[in-house]
Amino acid sequence: MDSLEKKISKGKRMNLELECPPLSKKNKSHKDGFSVQTKRSYVKDLVAAWNSLSNLDKVRFDKKFGRIADVLQVELDWEIIRASLRFYVPHLCCFVFLEFELVPTIEEYFQLLFNRPEMSSEVYVPNPVNFQLNKLQFQSILQKILSFPLEFTKGCIMKKNEVWGVNWNMMYSKLKFDLSSLSEEDWLNFVALGIYGMVILPTNMDSISSSVVAMFEQLIKNPNLNVARILIAETLRNADYIQAHGKGRFTCSASLFTIWIHAHLSKVNVSTIKEFGILQKENQLEKKMVDQWHQQFLNLRFEDIVWCVTWLKSTDYFYPPRGHNWIPLLGIRGAISYSSALVMRQFRDRQSKPLLDGITSYGFDYSLDTQVINQIGFAKEVWSQCEVRFSRNKILVTFEFEEWRKVWLQHIVIPYDIPIIKEAIIVDLKKRIAELEALSCA
Repeated sequence: MDSLEKKISKGKRMNLELECPPLSKKNKSHKDGFSVQTKRSYVKDLVAAWNSLSNLDKVRFDKKFGRIADVLQVELDWEIIRASLRFYVPHLCCFVFLEFELVPTIEEYFQLLFNRPEMSSEVYVPNPVNFQLNKLQFQSILQKILSFPLEFTKGCIMKKNEVWGVNWNMMYSKLKFDLSSLSEEDWLNFVALGIYGMVILPTNMDSISSSVVAMFEQLIKNPNLNVARILIAETLRNADYIQAHGKGRFTCSASLFTIWIHAHLSKVNVSTIKEFGILQKENQLEKKMVDQWHQQFLNLRFEDIVWCVTWLKSTDYFYPPRGHNWIPLLGIRGAISYSSALVMRQFRDRQSKPLLDGITSYGFDYSLDTQVINQIGFAKEVWSQCEVRFSRNKILVTFEFEEWRKVWLQHIVIPYDIPIIKEAIIVDLKKRIAELEALSCA
């Protein structure tokens, strides 16, 4: 292994094409126990509610909430989700591959949802009190959002694991027979709440949780709220949890994550959520098993990646203020560290050596604890000072970054510990080392 590392450190590129045998039917859940639950909220009623809107109402909906309804036509690719989560490195908050790093970014998610370059700087600021509401308080918030008569919400509110939630499907079954009693605005809000709570930010409950309702309340009050930050925070926090426990439910935007990871692979070229859904229906997206995706991820090189996805029309991006290498990203359940410094190539900009000091200091779950409340206030203050930078439209990787990454990669655990793949790597490396040593002796 030492001789191989010396060869690589001299700058000679090793093309390790690994032969990874497919998993047997008996071992589909993986030998290492890593699994992601794939239960998806029942959305048939949600699709029916969306289809009940007139074309004019759909235009008004898109203008108010963005293109979130387009995710209804996206088929989730759970195999690529399972495979990619194995490459997530928690203490870096990004996906690490052999030659590069990738992370879902605020800019990518925002422009995918809204299809416009300008981004709002408004930050979601959660109120920890909302996590300890009683039934009447939660029902009051729900009625403020939707302005529904009391009889529509009675019986639809439930509690699970000490968290209040509302059963959207149950409420819809009551509403669809009496739509005349609702204003157009209430109906649009109701459909949007369902999409956020059942598709974009699903919970472990069979209902929309109070955390999603609290976020939606702020969104109604402030249409300029940048929900992309919330979605990225929940995606990274979810990947964090699954990586730490080896299993779990994907309770963030699985639809958007499916589009994001597919779009960074060179064979997929889409500029909107709708285009991606159409390609899926036409079977133009290659379907693979999870071990086949593992194999492809292991062999990915620079030239295999689309660095700047087609829908990213703007070259502006958020950058931490001076003195902050990492910034806190607030989701609906907690915060996580985030920075674009490690993935500058995704913005067509120079990739230089990132500073990792304080990388794990910003992650926390929401509570009424004084320290947590102070951290939420601190996060809002930091985001108000963030810079907006303009990329140079030329991807460069500095020598300092390359040298740093060679050393850094040796001390990080990336998913080469998957037993079935690890075995293939060891066999392949031994073979390559023997070939190199034979050449050096010749």
